[in-house]
Amino acid sequence: MGVAAQALYQALRLSAPVVVAAALIGLVIGALQVLTQVREPGFAFASRLVAISLVLVVAGPWMLATAEQFTLEVWALIAEVAS
Repeated sequence: MGVAAQALYQALRLSAPVVVAAALIGLVIGALQVLTQVREPGFAFASRLVAISLVLVVAGPWMLATAEQFTLEVWALIAEVAS
């Protein structure tokens, strides 16, 4: 797999937890708003913000370690090609 394909794969892997959490919270809040007929955009925004913050706190160390490892691999590849 080429470096560009690996970069795209890593971007997808790293963004997936945040995107999935935001989508799930959006669906749950949307369903609650439909059931209660309360259309409060601030509540939807605040709940997504809290969920995304929690995901970043929990998955942040893994995301950082994964990005760091990929960066080190790319730099090693650049050094290998340059020599």
